[in-house]
Amino acid sequence: MIRGNKCPWLRALCEATRYLMIRRLIQLAGAALTVTMHLYRAGLVSPAGVRTGFSLAGKAQRAAILLLRGTAAQPEQEQGIQIT
Repeated sequence: MIRGNKCPWLRALCEATRYLMIRRLIQLAGAALTVTMHLYRAGLVSPAGVRTGFSLAGKAQRAAILLLRGTAAQPEQEQGIQIT
């Protein structure tokens, strides 16, 4: 991506944005589980709806884990574009 110390402020901004995305994904997962369970207990959601809510929470958690590991696909790498 960015080589050397040409743009340290840009690297810091990217890192801060990455951690913010991770936090928001984890919050989304927690909110999806909470809302799904409250709706299910109130009788407003069927078991299929619960599966959908849990699926959404799981996908958000997996996305956060991929970002933490740093293995999420970078668009520049997929297309062979090199930013200098």
